[in-house]
Amino acid sequence: EIASQLIHNYMSNFYANWTEDTIPVLGNKTPRQAIKTVKGRRAVIELLKSYEHGEARRVKDQGGEPFDFGFLWERLGLERE
Repeated sequence: EIASQLIHNYMSNFYANWTEDTIPVLGNKTPRQAIKTVKGRRAVIELLKSYEHGEARRVKDQGGEPFDFGFLWERLGLERE
């Protein structure tokens, strides 16, 4: 339980400003900037999906509860496909 809470706190802090951070894989744009184009929007969606898949693998390997990236989808006004 403590380990799960530590992971959740770390992830919450790490992703707190993610929508406004420049990300190299997005062409050094912020996710908020990137979603203004069709190509950028697709890249942000794929990036968020990759985070969720990675989290699912972590839970499968290590157990615990998955971190919910839903707040990032919501902040950007994106819907999961």
